[in-house]
Amino acid sequence: MRSPFDDALSPNGSILYVTDTNNNRIDEFNPSTGAYLGSWGSKGSAHGQFVQPQGIVVDAAGNIYVNDYGNDRIEVFAPAS
Repeated sequence: MRSPFDDALSPNGSILYVTDTNNNRIDEFNPSTGAYLGSWGSKGSAHGQFVQPQGIVVDAAGNIYVNDYGNDRIEVFAPAS
């Protein structure tokens, strides 16, 4: 990671999401083991792309809200099915 900024847990606690600010992505980890599960996002301005993502929140339904600082917006993602 390059400049992790914020983190949030999935509703069931099985995934820890971390904003990886300087890599313009969201990293996922298993909070029990610390194992890296993968990442999503890339640099840009389309949906699913970020420029310096910072804050992240997951609501009770599993929706993920990312403060996409460099694009001056909040991106919303539905929970994975």
